[in-house]
Parts: sequence; C-alpha cells; structure tokens
Amino acid sequence: ADGDLRPPSELPNREAVVVADALERWGRLRSRVDALRPAIEEEDRLMQTILDGGLGCEDRKTLRKLASGGAEEVSEEARQVAEALGNERERLQEVLLRNQRELLKLSTSATPDNKKELLQEMDRVLDELRRATDAVHSELLAAKDRQDMPAVRVAGRSMNNLRALTKKLDGERRSLTKNSTLASLLVTVCRRVLPVRQIDPSDLREISPSYEGYLQILDFYFFSDASLYCFGEHYSGPNWFTRLKRNI
Repeated sequence: ADGDLRPPSELPNREAVVVADALERWGRLRSRVDALRPAIEEEDRLMQTILDGGLGCEDRKTLRKLASGGAEEVSEEARQVAEALGNERERLQEVLLRNQRELLKLSTSATPDNKKELLQEMDRVLDELRRATDAVHSELLAAKDRQDMPAVRVAGRSMNNLRALTKKLDGERRSLTKNSTLASLLVTVCRRVLPVRQIDPSDLREISPSYEGYLQILDFYFFSDASLYCFGEHYSGPNWFTRLKRNI
C-alpha cells in the first residue's frame, strides 16, 4: 500500500488482515483517480469561473438556502443576491451559456460511467473499514465490561485511528463528486437570480432521435422558463423531452 495507507498498529489480527486488504485495494484505486485528474481539474476551473462571476462572494449557507427553498420562501434572498451581482449578471449568464453542456453533465443526478464504477469500489472499501471499526468498538465494550483497562486503551486508540483513516479516505472519494454537487447547487441558484432566457419554441427544429438530439433540446431550453411550453401530456415532439428528460 501507499506510505500513508497503513493499518493502525494495534488492531486485532482479524481486523488487521481485513483493513490491510482494504487499503491495498484503495492504493490501486488511487491510480485510477490519477487518470481522471485532468478532467477533475477542468471541472475545478469551470466551477471557479462561475464563482468568479459574482457568486463566490456569497457564503455557501445562503446559496444552499436559495437552492433548497421554495420560490416564495427565498424571493427576498434571491433579490438581494441578484442586486449584489449587479453588472456581473450578464457576464455570469454568458459563462453559463458558453459552458452549458459541461454544466448539464455535471449537475445531473446520473454519475458518468468513468466515475460510477470507481465510486462503487471506493464505497466497498469504506464499508469494509466501517465494519472493522464496529468490530473494534465491540472489543472496546467487551474490555470495559471485564474492566481490562489496558485492552480498553488499545481498542480506543485503534478505533479512533480507524475512524480518522476512514474520514481521510472518504474525503478522497468526495473529491470525485464535489464538482457535481457544486454544479447542481450553482445551476439552481442561477435560475433563481438571473433573468429568464426568452426563446421561441419554433426555432427548435431538426432534432435527431439520439443522445445528441436530447442534448440539443436541453441546450435550447437552458435557463428558459420551460414550463411555459408544457401543455399537458404529449407523446411526441420536444414537449415529451421536457416531461421525461431521461427517455433516451
């Protein structure tokens, strides 16, 4: 395993084997994370560009409130943020429109294939570490019951070290998903504070029956009030895409 991927030294034998195996697997996963690093850094730059467009001065608590609250609940906060943006609103909207494909891919709930399997394997390793921590906790309680204070101290140190290790590795996992979470937050906030794009639905023509056609529709309606163009259930045409966005 990597130099910082070492099991706590005082683990019981069974947990020591489990944790060592889990950390060896994590070391192999790190090389796959490194392969994704250029894409992650590109995501970082996009997120920073949007934040530099005026939202970076707002604290995350305010942004989360804007994103999670109902339209009426956050109308005053949205107005204040919009006023604070001032002349930056137009530049921010230009950045969003210029990068709308990347934003859509980042902010959707579906995890890209290149990350999905990696995240699943990371979750399995983290689950192994948490089970080992639970086992050590049981050892700690048993030592307390028999008033074996040296064993209590050893189990306590091992449990704390395992928890710290799990927290560290969980932070590495979050580095793969942080930009998706932030993109979703920023897209929702921008919908609340930026002017709605005016569009003419008749301009949307020649849509290919493919994933590219699906993206073409999302591009067209991006930051518009798509609800204005929804007239009940229709089982063909662009409106069908606005109702069931994942039907391709």
